[in-house]
Amino acid sequence: MELLRKLSDVFGPPGAESEVRDVLIEYITSKMDIPHEIDNLGSLYFVKKGKVDKPVIMLDGHMDEVGLFVVGHTSDGYLQFRGAGGLDPRVLPGKSVLIGKERIPGIIGTTPPHCELRKPITQRDKTTPIEGHAIDIGANSKDEAISIAPKNTRIMFNTQFEDWGETLKGKSFDDRLGCWAIARVFTELETDCTLVASFTMGEEIGMVGARLAARRFKPDLVIELEGTAAGDMPDVANHMVCTKMGGGPVLTFEDRSTIIPRYIRKALEETADIEGIQYQYKGTVTGGTNAGIMQYENGGTKCVVIAAGCRYIHAPVSLMSKSDANNIVKLTKAFIKRIDDGDVVI
Repeated sequence: MELLRKLSDVFGPPGAESEVRDVLIEYITSKMDIPHEIDNLGSLYFVKKGKVDKPVIMLDGHMDEVGLFVVGHTSDGYLQFRGAGGLDPRVLPGKSVLIGKERIPGIIGTTPPHCELRKPITQRDKTTPIEGHAIDIGANSKDEAISIAPKNTRIMFNTQFEDWGETLKGKSFDDRLGCWAIARVFTELETDCTLVASFTMGEEIGMVGARLAARRFKPDLVIELEGTAAGDMPDVANHMVCTKMGGGPVLTFEDRSTIIPRYIRKALEETADIEGIQYQYKGTVTGGTNAGIMQYENGGTKCVVIAAGCRYIHAPVSLMSKSDANNIVKLTKAFIKRIDDGDVVI
């Protein structure tokens, strides 16, 4: 879990993924003597050449996490900000954040209940939009705040990775989990296929790096590895539970951006059955991944999505099952091995 801890803890809002890249480069090059490439957008790639008669398989995951960025400063030294990625403003009040790569500490202010009671009843319990919040960094003036955190400074949540046994806690399992799984599969699997490890930037702000990655390597198959939303919580009706934490790898048949080719999904299910891996379906047609962009490239790129259900995703803290994470690696390896052996034809 040391690699996952490093990936979860580092700074990596959209457009500021360099620390994530550094962790991945250090890990993969410590395991194998192989060069890496960084494209003009900041995505990271490793390529392991296979036989010419075998398919090119891309393992893809995104490096960025949902975060915030500075858009202004108040006269008394608070930071005004906006979201970078899909964030619910209800999760923000009172949260601790780290600002910029220098990790300047700050707190997203919240009104004490004593003051809330003074408001008219019609104004109580209303959700404040993201733009209505501010971050307190202890500055006393606008000039001081600007000198500490100028406009466009990226912000991440101040959440540390913890291993609770079967349950893991972290701030960015979407999609540092996928990055972790790709690094494991890429360095551990012997395959006759050409294997591309694709760590893309900017997924949370519109799948920015995905199109370039698919165009550049023209994969025969993309295996998208992700952390997705788990809905097994008390306030979610059973029929609206998207996935369950600890229910095994999540196989997507359709989401908001992608429809997975049925024969590939069935082959993945067969692989899980052969390996004795419990799996689950994504139970609601929600969310999206880089596959939503990649499927349109090169005349149509075949994609499959394997994920883990993470509670409280796109929030300052998430929870995930350790067995789900390890089974994603196991299932991905076994699936590629079946392609190697000719049991699955792409």
